[in-house]
Amino acid sequence: MPAIAAGTSASVALPTSISKVKSDKDVFLTVTLRLRESTSWAEAGHEVSWFQHQISRAKALGWAASPGKLTSKLSVHKMQSTSTVSGQNFHFTFDTARGYLTHWVANGVPLLEADPVTGAAIIPSFWRPPTDNDAPNSLPYWKRFGVDVLTSQLRSIDIKSSADAVEVTTTTFLAPPVLPWGWNTTTKYIICPAGTLSISVSLSPTGPIPKHVPRAGLNLRIPRSLQTVRWLGLGPGESYPDKRAAQRVGVWSVASIADMQTRYEVPQEGGNRMGTRWVSLSSSTRTGAPGIRAVAAGTEEWSEPSNREFSFAASAHDAHAVESARHPCDLVDGAATVLRLDAKVAGVGTGACGPAVREDLLVKTEEMKFGFVLEAIGS
Repeated sequence: MPAIAAGTSASVALPTSISKVKSDKDVFLTVTLRLRESTSWAEAGHEVSWFQHQISRAKALGWAASPGKLTSKLSVHKMQSTSTVSGQNFHFTFDTARGYLTHWVANGVPLLEADPVTGAAIIPSFWRPPTDNDAPNSLPYWKRFGVDVLTSQLRSIDIKSSADAVEVTTTTFLAPPVLPWGWNTTTKYIICPAGTLSISVSLSPTGPIPKHVPRAGLNLRIPRSLQTVRWLGLGPGESYPDKRAAQRVGVWSVASIADMQTRYEVPQEGGNRMGTRWVSLSSSTRTGAPGIRAVAAGTEEWSEPSNREFSFAASAHDAHAVESARHPCDLVDGAATVLRLDAKVAGVGTGACGPAVREDLLVKTEEMKFGFVLEAIGS
């Protein structure tokens, strides 16, 4: 490195091999500047600054079962109000009266379980805990439209079975009580013989709709035993559309979901990670125990190429528990983990003391499609 005095600049040549990189995968150049020697304010090796540039972008993601994973013929067992799709060492259970997936078990270990309030293991959601910046304007606006209390009404459910997959399609109406607006929702679940689950969601708002909502994605209820989180995306800290410049793309991991949280003095929304390519949750105590991994769907039928990157958040507290807490000590861990997989999240703005979220960083209430693929790992 050249000697660079305060207030001056210099150029440093990068290796010529960088310009020769040709790849159909995501390749990033990351440059970091660290202290060579210790100072009064930091130890040697302390990172002073960094820069990251994407050299190449991956093609549309496909998804297949892990290499060597055994497959078997799927069977569908229908009862009065449930249907169970079973394969080798796994099964999925659907509530056919409400149109929900309620359970996913792999090698005898639950990976998804029913929420005691909604009855669903996976459900489209638009709500998150409010922030201090939401309080002056957005929070009362969202609550006036009942975005925080949407309920689901089943319109139809169709189950088709073939040699290659079982496809469960539900049409539901997501709407708040009494108010005359909601989302016409079509959700398609595709279960493959290897045990992967593809979920596509198509949303169409109707009625006197709100102009914007906090987020758009899925809520998943995960057993608390899956505590280790690993992901490829922005990190290591939280990121939002207007709060992401301090994070960089990498493969990050935490040993406990508690380490994913941003500790605000007043509990509120936090811990979102943007730019995610994949995320996995696994057991921190049982080596080889089944875990779960998610990627954005790469099928153009129900996911635009730009949606290959998604946001996620994992917490031991659901949105309403965070919202009702006034101090950190009021937060008591729930019986399960809430995993959010989001196609869109709104910015946080500065509404508590300045402008609200910028118009182009809102999640507009409009027609949208998104999807994810889930796979059991470690089994």
